[in-house]
Amino acid sequence: MRLPLLLLLAAACALRLPLSPQARTAVAASIAAPIAALTLSPTAPLLLGRALEEPRVAAPPRVGRLVVVRHGESLWNEENRFTGWADVPLTSRGAEQAVRAAELILAEPSFKADLVYTSQLSRSVDTADIILQRLCEAGQPAAPCLRRWRLNERHYGALAGLPKRAAVGETVGGTVLDAAALRRYRSSLDGTPPPMDISHEHYTRRGLLEPLGNGPSSLFPWPGSGAGRLAVMASRLTLRRRLWRRILWRAWLLASARPRLQLPWRGRRGGSRLAALGSGASDAMPLPPLLVDDEPVSLLDVPLTESLSDACDRVDPFWREELRPALMAGKDVLLVGHANSLRALLRTIQQLPASDLPRLSLPNCVPLVYSFERGGHVRPAAAAERQRGAVVPPIQGFFLGEVAAEFSGIDADADGAVRSTELQAAGFCDSSLECELLMDAADDNRDGSVDFKEYVMWAASQGGEAARERARQTSKQRGAGAAVA
Repeated sequence: MRLPLLLLLAAACALRLPLSPQARTAVAASIAAPIAALTLSPTAPLLLGRALEEPRVAAPPRVGRLVVVRHGESLWNEENRFTGWADVPLTSRGAEQAVRAAELILAEPSFKADLVYTSQLSRSVDTADIILQRLCEAGQPAAPCLRRWRLNERHYGALAGLPKRAAVGETVGGTVLDAAALRRYRSSLDGTPPPMDISHEHYTRRGLLEPLGNGPSSLFPWPGSGAGRLAVMASRLTLRRRLWRRILWRAWLLASARPRLQLPWRGRRGGSRLAALGSGASDAMPLPPLLVDDEPVSLLDVPLTESLSDACDRVDPFWREELRPALMAGKDVLLVGHANSLRALLRTIQQLPASDLPRLSLPNCVPLVYSFERGGHVRPAAAAERQRGAVVPPIQGFFLGEVAAEFSGIDADADGAVRSTELQAAGFCDSSLECELLMDAADDNRDGSVDFKEYVMWAASQGGEAARERARQTSKQRGAGAAVA
């Protein structure tokens, strides 16, 4: 029996202490009493044997929840330009949007971020900074922040920097853009914009080529040149480093009880970027130092253009090898990304067909909450969860906030898109001509319908606010008429 042996060992140690004979006798008697009770009781051996023989079955850990947030409004969002991998900062309005997103996340019951994922672009990192600032001010513990290049925005190739509405007729990559080609690039699964040339102002490989001594004279170093050999060696070292990081990540998921332990990641971050972003918030309570993991990027990782299918292939390993294991280990995850990289991620998570992609949209800083079954399948939103927001098909998670519930109420056929007839039925306009004018103002990609992202952008504009107020008054009048009848 283990317990009597331990007690006897304790008694032997106690008898070797420099005690008086009376004290030594009292200690020995106090230790011998439970030994005698255990050995003389007829049920004690049975109970101890059963406790030793029956293995304890540990309850499976709960499955974590995922909160997805698209970054706040960037400078090129405000100017309605194609952004892609261009590192464009947030506007002051984008910082305010991040603060409102944090308030919605704080109101979500029992969600505390154990891990935070961002892309390596500043608009995503800054949005996460602001949200984490608010969460820490509310008393939540600081969480590790992991920056992943696989979460970078879909690369728009030579379209980067072009105004979206004025791109038709522009010559890009030697071809003139027409409306059909632009719609294919933006909404289809396989539409690939023309690749970015090295002369492009925002050429994405420039920062990786210049340290290798390869100036702007060529697109990629020749394999036989010194710069080419350095590029291949750097890529191989990056792959090895990435493999070891995956091994350490899996080990931490299995061994750690809390994510705030010291982790084998480099880099620290502290302070707040709220003041620099012009939100007017105070830095009186700075953000505690957080661990930051910047995943290395090799030259071969950086694209020059991507279709949405390419973006799906890029984020799929991140979901399978990192995000899903974290959720299955019970970690609550906050993920701040970009419009198209998040579309690719949600398509991977939900296994959506290509026909659903045009309706898959995420507005700036409207949190989207996912719950999962064991095994990684999405659990449909419960009735109580739908009361805190709304489900916008084909997305199976639920958006937080009143604007999601408002859009869901207008979308009568629940297909994730609003048309002029639905706007008229909701009281936004009286005549078909007036409704078409509203549609023209809200329909950013000119596909004949307004998705959730376009609706939120339009609703925040001056014309959208006026139309929404008119719809509210119409709804009140209809409700009063129905009550009188």
